[in-house]
Amino acid sequence: MTEVPFSVLRKTRVRPAVSDIFLVYGLVVSIFLPFYFTVAAVLLVTAMVVFSKERRARVLKTTDRRMIAMLFIPFYIAAFHENLRGMMYAVLMITVAVCGYFLKNVMTRSLYNSILDLSCICSIVCVCIALVQKVEVWTTIPDFRPASVFTNANYFGAMAELMVLVCVYRCLSNRTNKWFYMITAFCNLFGLYLCASMSSLAATLCGVFVMLLLAKKKRAVIAFLLSAAFCGLLCLAFPELYPRLDAVDTTFGYRLSIWKASIKGFLEFPLFGRGPAAYPMICDEFGSFPSYHCHNIVLDVLLNFGLVGLVCGVVFLGVVIRQLYLRYRRNVCKNMSILAASALTAVMVHGITDVTIFWIQTGLFFIMIFSSMGIGAVDTVKKPLHSLGDLLMPSVAQKRRLSAEYFERYGR
Repeated sequence: MTEVPFSVLRKTRVRPAVSDIFLVYGLVVSIFLPFYFTVAAVLLVTAMVVFSKERRARVLKTTDRRMIAMLFIPFYIAAFHENLRGMMYAVLMITVAVCGYFLKNVMTRSLYNSILDLSCICSIVCVCIALVQKVEVWTTIPDFRPASVFTNANYFGAMAELMVLVCVYRCLSNRTNKWFYMITAFCNLFGLYLCASMSSLAATLCGVFVMLLLAKKKRAVIAFLLSAAFCGLLCLAFPELYPRLDAVDTTFGYRLSIWKASIKGFLEFPLFGRGPAAYPMICDEFGSFPSYHCHNIVLDVLLNFGLVGLVCGVVFLGVVIRQLYLRYRRNVCKNMSILAASALTAVMVHGITDVTIFWIQTGLFFIMIFSSMGIGAVDTVKKPLHSLGDLLMPSVAQKRRLSAEYFERYGR
């Protein structure tokens, strides 16, 4: 994959402070620890940003204050409905957003790749923990789904799917350590098998396909499709090869019950919803299957944040996708944009039947992947290209001009 020359990055980049680097590394490691470590790390980073004048000034320059202000609305909605858990989640959403903007502000190419490598090492440890958990209860509970250090097996599966995408990205961008990333990818695929999350497996396949497609690896795409088709047919012929395939009807029935109750709950408060984590409040009311969320990302947003929240989310997502597309077409940090696009694809596919992204560990890691958009971020919304032709087929001179603007604007 062709990218902006490293020499251009090196001449214009300002290195982040050492303390900022340690904060970033601490956030990364906390994601692969039990969730209360992640919460503590997020609160610490938020405090370091808020109470440090220099850090606060830097972060505010690249922060959309309107979005931060809008994140206070779910807190009041949850308070109105006496949704105490939702109030705590709303506060956590604000702190995670602050951490996201902090990451975007301090991120550099070398730091970004180093935290992904650190994540690979941590993910192998998590898979080993899951294997130990599985072995411990194998004789008594053979269908046990280990969660490793994550809250449940589905969150473990969501982290594994993102890690597989990270490994493929690093294989394409750092061929010197290709075997390490291939081993890490295999370990995380094994983790997917252990947690038996079918939604995570489908999301992983779609994410890898999009990554190879955007990277224009034609032979790899063909080989991947043939391999996926062969494995799919093999699992259809022998369902026992992959756990829980024979339980699809049962799990789908549970989801139907959850979705029907979610729609009823949304229709009672369609404008602003009931606040974060609203589904546990309504499952007894409507007699539906108990769960932490709606098992569908659109229904979860509608129930928690209403139509207003859905519209705001779609607009924000549209802006992010547009900037990713422009970065990809303008050949600025192209590899990282491909990783972000594939991760977004995986999350959207996973969101059809599950909502694992709205959790502190998975959500923060997803935001960390998107922090690459802060590496020389040009304001593509306020300063578009002059014509549709410039957008679709930028010349070499235009790429150089845009790249120079990109790095000068943010000093990296």
